[in-house]
Amino acid sequence: MHAEVNAILNTSVMLQNSNATIYTSLFPCSNCAKIIVQSQIKELVYEDDKYHDTKDAEISRYILETGKVKVRKHKTSVEFTLNFPKNDF
Repeated sequence: MHAEVNAILNTSVMLQNSNATIYTSLFPCSNCAKIIVQSQIKELVYEDDKYHDTKDAEISRYILETGKVKVRKHKTSVEFTLNFPKNDF
């Protein structure tokens, strides 16, 4: 079971008549997209779309668009610097 389905099943009562947003690490597969639409989730926020060029991802985008789910990629803006000690070998 994908994480999206598990999250939806565990909150199905609370999702009724809500403006729910689902947050996922990966863009959902077509089966998860169908469940997102059927659950009346209004927005999807995802971190990575590593399967973007696959047929299944194309189908997912179509399902979400047809189901009027707002889709957006989460933009991270974390910056850090690593300082390593010099090795005197």
